[in-house]
Amino acid sequence: MQLDVPLGAIALLERGRLVAASGRSILLLGSDGQVDGQPIEIDRGGGIRFNDGAVDPAGRFLVGTTAADGRRRTGALHSIDLSGDVRVVIDGVTESNGVGWLPDLRTMYEVGSGEPVVRAYEYDGETGNLRRSSDLFTVGSGV
Repeated sequence: MQLDVPLGAIALLERGRLVAASGRSILLLGSDGQVDGQPIEIDRGGGIRFNDGAVDPAGRFLVGTTAADGRRRTGALHSIDLSGDVRVVIDGVTESNGVGWLPDLRTMYEVGSGEPVVRAYEYDGETGNLRRSSDLFTVGSGV
């Protein structure tokens, strides 16, 4: 498959399927690598691109955005569920650059490289909702 815009993130779904964030679109790919269904468009305005993402054990794709020119707090962390519904779960991030979960799905970690800080969120594995966050650590003096 050839993409005309930069690939920000790609993650494995069930049965060898993939989800990819490229340009302003979320693409579902079959196990053969071909686009499977209509792209899901996410428009955060000019100069915003996808940066990194991961699939939670329930199948939701969480993908972050960042400004290509480095503008601070213009990105977000989006959650796309299996039906294609999109919602912002963290807004005002500079560069969401890593998402992961504890196996029990009660804690989600998110790396804000633009700050740079690693945060832990209370995570509801059934709904994908986030609750309180806490800063685990900050790296250096910022970017």
